[in-house]
Order: sequence, then C-alpha cells, then structure tokens
Amino acid sequence: MFLIAMLGITTPWISRLTVDMPRVGWLSDLGSHWQWFFVPAAMFTGIFAWRGLARIVALLALGAGLYGLWVVMPPLAAKAEAEDAPTLRVVTANVMYTTGDPVGVMEWALSQRADIILLQEVNGKFAQTLETMTTGFPHRHLLARDDPFGIGIVSRYPLSHSAVVTGPGGIPMLEATVDTPDGAVPVLVVHPFPPLTEVAHRERAELIHLVDTRAGKTPTLIVGGDFNATPWSSAFNGVRHLGIASRGLPTWREVLPIDHVMVGSGWALRMADRGPANWSDHRPLVVELARRSAGRHDDHDAASRQ
Repeated sequence: MFLIAMLGITTPWISRLTVDMPRVGWLSDLGSHWQWFFVPAAMFTGIFAWRGLARIVALLALGAGLYGLWVVMPPLAAKAEAEDAPTLRVVTANVMYTTGDPVGVMEWALSQRADIILLQEVNGKFAQTLETMTTGFPHRHLLARDDPFGIGIVSRYPLSHSAVVTGPGGIPMLEATVDTPDGAVPVLVVHPFPPLTEVAHRERAELIHLVDTRAGKTPTLIVGGDFNATPWSSAFNGVRHLGIASRGLPTWREVLPIDHVMVGSGWALRMADRGPANWSDHRPLVVELARRSAGRHDDHDAASRQ
C-alpha cells in the first residue's frame, strides 16, 4: 500500500517528465489530482505498518515526496502587508448546470460582501431568474448554455468592457473590465473541458498558459473559475505570472481543489475561504484581494522568475 501511495505522490513529476509521451503524461496527470488520498495513505502505512529502519526510510521518502508536491505547485499569491491598500472581494462559483436557482449562491455572496462574482455552468433558467432578482449586483454579463460551459460575471461595479472569447478547444471564456472606485480591473472567467482525453488535457494546459502570459503583461489581472485541475496538475507547469489566491482549498465533492482564483502580481491576498455546498457539487470560493504598489509587484515578478 505504501509503495502504491508513493507512486501516486510522484505522478505530478511523472506527468511533467513524459511530455514526449502524451498518453503517459495524460494518465499520470489524472492520478496527480488525488493527493488527498495518496498522502494520508502513505503517512498511515509508513508510520503504522513498518518498524525500525524500514519506517525511517519510508518517512524520508514521504518527506521527499511532500516536498516534491510543494515544488510543482504554481506560486501562491503574496500575502497582503499594507493595511490601507484598496481591497476587492471576488467569488467564484460553479453553480452546476442542472440547477436553475441562483438564490442560494447570491445570498451567500452578499453575506460575504462580494464585489465580483464569477459564475460557471450557467443555464438558461439560472440566467433568467438572476435577471429578475434585485441582488445588489446590477452589472452583469451572462452566457447561458444547456451544457456545462455557460459562464457569467456579476458585479457591484460597472463593466466598461465584457466579451465572450473562444478558448482552446472552442470552449468559451468571458473577459471583462470592472470599473472599481480604485481603478479598472481586468477579469477572466474560465472553465476548460475536463481532462478526459489527451486532447482535453493538452487544451486545458494551453488555456492556463494563455492566461498566465496575459497576467505577465497585465499584473492586475484576476482569473477565476473551475480549472478542472488541482495545483499539482502538469497543466500548471511553467506558470510564472499567476499566483493562487484561493490557496488550493478543496471544492469538488469536498475533496478536489479544482476551482481557483488566480491573480497577477498586482494583487496580494487578505483572506480566502469556501462557501457551503448547498446548490452544487462544487463549493464556491471567496477571496479578499489588496492592491500592491508597482514596486512590490515588480519584486514579486522578479522572484517568481528565479
């Protein structure tokens, strides 16, 4: 059991080292998502199943494996230091396309004092009901679909620009500029196809690297959505300009951290938390972001490139 769990812990590295073998890379990446199972299994069997020198060797191997998991993750968003910096609260929520009732997620977002809500799996009924609600979020752009790829943005502040753009594999993304009292904020809502095939695996990585490149040019970019990728996924390999603000909190079925809010170096993190799983198989996320000075996020960029 220990050896199987350790093999699972190494799958993020296997996926990265087999880029010239697409099928192996894809299959090992699927395994990389289940670290919440592999790590406890390795810890339990290493501590309780073995004795003496074998236990020491097992624990050393486990320590190396855990360090490897930390190394392969994309950067975490910097922690906010300045108390007086302007802040923005962002929610991302996969509302499950078989659900047509926005009341629960909107009430929760209001309770969290959200400024921007990024929605995935928006269907027609959900969009129609939301349009009739007085929510405190008067500005919105919704793309309703009858499949899992409807998306939307709802905001307290005006949207000076919003448009649906086609991402890799023909999956829609929603880009917008939110005019906050502290300046314009570029936002992207994403929901790539689950990596159920080699092609989907590749297209998800293309999407993530596309938005990472954009963050390198626009440090104030905020990207949120259901990435269908845990932080250990090879889809994040090479990401340099985006940091995970939502801290890899588990969202899908209470287990897999596949929903994220990621930010450019112009933002720092004040707070990250999850909401209830009352209306979807995904728990929503809320983050409070603080603007960083130009000097600070330039330093962060330089550090992330080392």
